[in-house]
Amino acid sequence: MDLPVLDGLEVYERAARLAADTGQHLFDTLYHAVALSRPGASLVTADERYYRAARDAGRLIRLIDVA
Repeated sequence: MDLPVLDGLEVYERAARLAADTGQHLFDTLYHAVALSRPGASLVTADERYYRAARDAGRLIRLIDVA
């Protein structure tokens, strides 16, 4: 698969803001930051704790809700 790589400073900055705003680990917020940086992308997560903490940031879907 030829997948794009996002590693620009803006992704790291967004992830750091998400981590600070939600109290979640930076590692977890990196995936969400990438989804927020790609038009039409969303992060699908099975982590209920992360979902509750970060859902207000948008573009976050619980795995249980995926049909």
